[in-house]
Amino acid sequence: MADDTAPQRDRIERIVKELIPHGAVKYDFGVPGGIGFTILDNNTGTVLATTLSPLRIHDLTRKSDAWLRDFISQLGGGDI
Repeated sequence: MADDTAPQRDRIERIVKELIPHGAVKYDFGVPGGIGFTILDNNTGTVLATTLSPLRIHDLTRKSDAWLRDFISQLGGGDI
């Protein structure tokens, strides 16, 4: 079975690197059809943001990069 989350994980990582050059993404794959993640400061290991609930892959594929950038910024309370 193909990993249908791979394109969205790549997209999330690309946008996180645009916003936070020293950022890293840790994924939570606990929900079928969904993806949750935590953004870490790669230099310190500090958690910068985390999703409260998984994003549905089906919904995420329909969202623009601009929407995802805003979503990630809001996860960090506007500090990202």
